[in-house]
Amino acid sequence: MYAVAVALPSIAGPAHLVLAYLATDRLTGGLRAVSRSAGLRRSLGGTDTLLRLTHLVVPGVGATVWYLATLPALRPVPVPLDVVLLLGVVAAAFWGGTRPPTRYGGAVVNTPFAMVPVDLVRQVLRGPDLVAVLVVVQLLAG
Repeated sequence: MYAVAVALPSIAGPAHLVLAYLATDRLTGGLRAVSRSAGLRRSLGGTDTLLRLTHLVVPGVGATVWYLATLPALRPVPVPLDVVLLLGVVAAAFWGGTRPPTRYGGAVVNTPFAMVPVDLVRQVLRGPDLVAVLVVVQLLAG
C-alpha cells in the first residue's frame, strides 16, 4: 500500500479499499467452509447466523489491523468515513464468504460479442460489487 501511495497517489484511496478486501478475503476460509456445508454446521451446533458471525471475527480483526496499519499511507488521522469504509470491507468479505457454491446453469444473454452467462457473472461478483460501491463513495467524499 505504501508503494502505491508513493508511485500512484491519485489511486491510493481506491487501491487501499481493494487491497483491504483482498487481504480480508484470504481470511474467510472458515466462513466459506461453514457457509457451504450444512453437515459441518450441524456437527458444530448452534444457529447458522451464530456460526457465520463467529467465523467473521478473524476476517474482521484482520481487516481492522490491515486497514489501520496502512492508513498512514493515505492521511495521518482517520476520518469518520474510514469507519464506514472499514465496516463496508468487512461486509464485502462476509458477502463474498457466504456466497453459495458456483452453479454453472442458468440464464444466458446473447450479446453482439458472445453469449454471457448472467447468473455466473452475478455469482462471481458477489463481494467485489460492494467494494466497487465503497470506492465510489470514497471518491465522492474525497
